[in-house]
This record gives sequence, C-alpha cells and structure tokens, in this order.
Amino acid sequence: MVKRTITGAAITLITYFAVAYSHIPVVILCATGLLSALAVYEIYAAAGMTENLILLLGSVAVSMILAILPMPNYSMILTILFPIAVAFFVFLMARQNRCRIDKFYKVAGIALLVVLLFKAIPQLRLTEHGVYYLVGAITLCFATDVAAYLIGSKFGRHKLMPKVSPNKTVEGSLAGIAASVLVMLLFGCWLEWNCIAKISWTQMILYAATASVVGQFGDLAMSAVKRICGIKDFGNLLPGHGGILDRFDSHLFCVAYTLLYCSLTGGFIR
Repeated sequence: MVKRTITGAAITLITYFAVAYSHIPVVILCATGLLSALAVYEIYAAAGMTENLILLLGSVAVSMILAILPMPNYSMILTILFPIAVAFFVFLMARQNRCRIDKFYKVAGIALLVVLLFKAIPQLRLTEHGVYYLVGAITLCFATDVAAYLIGSKFGRHKLMPKVSPNKTVEGSLAGIAASVLVMLLFGCWLEWNCIAKISWTQMILYAATASVVGQFGDLAMSAVKRICGIKDFGNLLPGHGGILDRFDSHLFCVAYTLLYCSLTGGFIR
C-alpha cells in the first residue's frame, strides 16, 4: 500500500507537470509519444511477441510517429473510431474465454487502437479551453480510480464484472461516479470563482458522470486483454500499479471521450 501510494503521488505530479507545460507543443507531444510507445511495447509483451526485435521496434517507432504527427480531421475520425473501439473491447470481454491474442494482426490492431485513442491528448489540448478540459479529464480519472478502490475494497459486496475483473464492485463503481461528479463540481466552482470561465452546470454533471463510466470501461477493456493474455499486469514500470496500461487505461478512453463530447456538444465551459 505504501509503495502504491508513493508511486501514485509521483505519477500524479509528473502528469500535472506535463499538463502545466502543455502549452509548449514539444512537451505534450513527447508525453503522448512516450505513453504510446510504452503502451505498444506492453501490448506486444503481453502477447509474448517481443522476440522479433525488428517487428517490435518498428511498431514502437510507428506508434510514436502516429502520436506526434498532425492528423487532419482527427475529431471526425474519432467519431467513427471511438464506437468501433468500444464495440471491439465489448466483444473481447464477452468472448475472453474463447479469444486468443496470438497473431501479429491482432496485436497490431489493438496497439493501433490504443495509439489513436492516446492521440486525443494533444488534440484536446488544442481546443478552446483545452487545458481545463484536459485537467478535468485527468483529475476525474484519478478521482474515480481512488474512490472506486477505497470504497470497493471496504464496502463492496456486489461484483461488477467478475469474469473480467474480479475485484471491481458495483459499490466501488458508483462511488467512482459520485467522486467524479463532486471533483468536477469543485473544479467548475474554482474556474468561476477565479473568473476563468463560465460553466454550464447541467452539462458538466452529465459529462462527469458519463466520463467516469467511460473511464471505468477503459479499465475493464484492458483487464479483458490481460485475462486473454494470461497476465496480472502489463508490466512493473510503476511499482504498486503495474505498467502504463494498468495506470492509464481509464485515461485512454476518458480523454478521447472528452474530446468527442466537446466536439459534439460544444462542451461545458463557456
């Protein structure tokens, strides 16, 4: 628990440091490229496909290039990509006992989805009020994870999806949603009190609740991949947390959802 807390604090500081300097393009692009590269490596490692160094390094290099280079009409692409990604991972969850991630095209397909979803990070930052949406999405995910873990481990009685993630509970999930809404309300109050922006409170509450659900879905999606591959964690880079995809699985979907939400509704910051 101590190791997990220390690592969690370090991850939080580094994440917010990167966001604080995200107005410098190289910072946000390098952070996204690094996340993408490490995630792709972890996917290949989970599938046991790290022996072919040319294939591995080539995939990692391509992931960094995709993450860094501009992609015209990315928001439009995401409108199509996001539901496809959701449907794909729902399929994996439903058929995890009969699925195998043992072919290159399967691993490459999952890696590509992950990279394209992570690409929403710099794209969200470029939108109007992008830094605040990015801070909100990141904070929301952290709040959901912490509340779900603390409440679920103490008071959880009803399993959420035991075949995908045995430790997650309905009580923890609901606590995560409540914490998400509360944190976003406090964030909105801070923005208005400091005369930074006006908030559409109804939209913010709707966003916070749905984004928390989406973030939890991301966690379950990566859990399904781990179960299919027969591993507990994607790695040990982050002591007490596992790998990059163990820690940023909820952010993977939540940031992309935030960009999609803002594109389709105009967002909750005025």
